[in-house]
Amino acid sequence: MALPADPRIPATRFPEKVARFVEDAAPKPMKLMAARGMVPMPPVVQVCVLHNFAHDADDELARTGQTLVAATWERELVLSGRTTSF
Repeated sequence: MALPADPRIPATRFPEKVARFVEDAAPKPMKLMAARGMVPMPPVVQVCVLHNFAHDADDELARTGQTLVAATWERELVLSGRTTSF
């Protein structure tokens, strides 16, 4: 099976309150707020948001997402033993 050309999770798959921060049309300051953890959301959703930003065309968002996704994943999901779905 081939990987999708765009590995990002569609904004429509996120909770409504989070989707507006990850939509392509969202203003960059809103995206940066979400990428920096300034928007409350469950840890698994935050990892998914960071995954999207890690694959963003904007260099600043991509760097922020790439840097924080690994740390958040390990700290919030792996070490805590929590799993969930949305």
